[in-house]
Amino acid sequence: MTDADKDYPGHAHARAILDNVRDAIITIDGDGTITHFNRAAETMFERKAADTIGANVSELMPEPYRSEHTRYIGAYRDSGVPKAIGRIRDVHGQRAGGEVFPMELSVAEVISGPNPIYTAIIRDVTALRHATEVVRERERLAELGAIAAKLVHDIGNPLSGLTMRVEHMRRLADTPDGLPPEKLRASLDHVRNAAASMNALIRGFMDFARGQRLQRSKVDIAALLSVIVDLWAPVAAQSNASIVLDTGQGLLFVHADAEQLQRVFHNLIRNGVEAVAGGCGKTVRVSAELSDGRVAVSVCDDGPGVPANVDVFHLFETTKPGGTGIGLAVAKQIVSAHGGTISHRPRAGGGAEFRVELACGDEIEGPRA
Repeated sequence: MTDADKDYPGHAHARAILDNVRDAIITIDGDGTITHFNRAAETMFERKAADTIGANVSELMPEPYRSEHTRYIGAYRDSGVPKAIGRIRDVHGQRAGGEVFPMELSVAEVISGPNPIYTAIIRDVTALRHATEVVRERERLAELGAIAAKLVHDIGNPLSGLTMRVEHMRRLADTPDGLPPEKLRASLDHVRNAAASMNALIRGFMDFARGQRLQRSKVDIAALLSVIVDLWAPVAAQSNASIVLDTGQGLLFVHADAEQLQRVFHNLIRNGVEAVAGGCGKTVRVSAELSDGRVAVSVCDDGPGVPANVDVFHLFETTKPGGTGIGLAVAKQIVSAHGGTISHRPRAGGGAEFRVELACGDEIEGPRA
């Protein structure tokens, strides 16, 4: 019992409550200095309270957020605009041994005298995330049987036609007049298209079958989208269409696998461009914003839209002639692996909107609120 607890018995009662809840409770001052570190926090971060109280809260964060913590505090002091207080955020912490783990964070602000006090309530969701991944993996494996059957069927037909076409070319080549150039080109085009179709199916199967093993880092969503839009803008222009990008003025970061997210947004933007091709529409709009503490990316087009009876995220469901129906299923798999959501809805006046929501990339940022 501390001297303060002896003078104020209520302090001892409050401390006993805080030290016996299952969630980690950490209190910091306006400079980010830790002033209280309960027993659950000791277990969660593998640190003793005696060694942690007085340290800066940035020590509980992984890089690069640890190094940026001072800037976060300064930004909050300058703006005074709360962004996290009163919300539950999905973030990451770092244990004393270096292990980075997922957690849910809720921050409350208490004004006591001239200096504010911030209390963070933290829950380690490692077990929950693992259980979710196990369920997701079982669902994925259950679908692999359907994929294999579909693959055998869809590859069997073009492979049979490919074999027949090659045999036909060989027979014609053995005739006295040989194979006329125009027939040779037509036959080779058929072979090339069949091979490309089978290759697309095999790549899609491999993408879905391997699952998603993420290599996370801090990803600037605005920069990532800008690169992808620059790649697809010339393609859209060929159909007299355009791509409009709006990422606002704020910094939008997620803790994610940049390469995997690129695949998701390449797929969505490509689908939007294809939807407006041939005069079916004029514009694909790509936007990103903060929405309820999450980064939301929308890809909208004014094309023909998605039929109500088609689940485009279901394996082998497609609205495109010659489509494999695997691309959006893989996109959903990637987004789900990030703990995010992907959805679509019709747009007023025609077209479709696809929306991806991901947790913000801010880690424990002390009084950045």
